[in-house]
Amino acid sequence: MIQRRPGTALYVALAEHLRGRIERGDLAPGMRVPAITALTQEHDVSRETVTRALAILRAEGLLEVELGRGTRVRRPAEAGDRSVVTIQRYARWELRMPTPAERAELDIPEGVPVMDVQVGTRRMIYPGDRFTFQSK
Repeated sequence: MIQRRPGTALYVALAEHLRGRIERGDLAPGMRVPAITALTQEHDVSRETVTRALAILRAEGLLEVELGRGTRVRRPAEAGDRSVVTIQRYARWELRMPTPAERAELDIPEGVPVMDVQVGTRRMIYPGDRFTFQSK
């Protein structure tokens, strides 16, 4: 059941719900995410709402789309691999140097930039030495 806070868009609430299922392991790495039609029926929302919610999770690197195979929960990156983060066209982003607090929290070496991405009310900061970014 989607728990929607006042002032939160329905697609953001759905993304939070699905993120919770991923974090709890209900949707495990490598597992297929239910089809858009199934999610619209399960949560009584429009296709656009589901599409936007899935776009948020793809932008966060939690989901990957494989042509012909559907949308799956992304497997954790192997040690030394750089994860690919797709920045959606409606996301706001900025490449910048981290604050001292961010550098300490994320264990980022001096001189490494971060990508600051905001999708809806969700804000993510990605260390530039661990991720590759592409726009959609």
